[in-house]
Amino acid sequence: MGTDPFEYCPYCGSGVTSMDLPTAYYCDSCEEYVFENPAANARVAVVDDDRILLVEIDDEFRIDDPPYDHDSEWMLPGGHVEVPEQPREAASRELEEETGLVADPADLELFETVYRQVVEGAHAVLSLYAVEKETAAGTLEAGADAADARFWTPTELEAADASFRELHFEPRECSDPKWWVKEAREAVTDRPS
Repeated sequence: MGTDPFEYCPYCGSGVTSMDLPTAYYCDSCEEYVFENPAANARVAVVDDDRILLVEIDDEFRIDDPPYDHDSEWMLPGGHVEVPEQPREAASRELEEETGLVADPADLELFETVYRQVVEGAHAVLSLYAVEKETAAGTLEAGADAADARFWTPTELEAADASFRELHFEPRECSDPKWWVKEAREAVTDRPS
């Protein structure tokens, strides 16, 4: 996700000079600017009354920065947008891969777009979609890159020895599962028919 800081120009291979902006570089040889742009990412909040579908992150995929105090980390299903997918298509594909649930991309309601720094040097822009559980087909089952998949209320998650994955940098509201349920619920409730 994202890129490491550039040392060499991707056009000619010469060394680059860091600009005053933290993610911009300049190549004196070919006179080109190089930008460290965030990766595109799409996630789906599947809502069922006051519950939201989360996937448990398999230990193999847990990150150490920041360190976690809980045995179990949970997050919204989703991942990278692949070329030439549209974000809605990526969100639908990732939902199916991670949970077994299938949602038509046209049924996904965009409710927010946020910038996140997952760990130092890894940047992403997330397109966040919502869909009602009753709209999704299939059987709920954790995919190969998830340890588990289930619906939680924010209160249940708080009471369990589990945490909602907080990342290195993100808008503060994104670390609160209550915010996700509220925003997703509003998005699907306000959806035009």
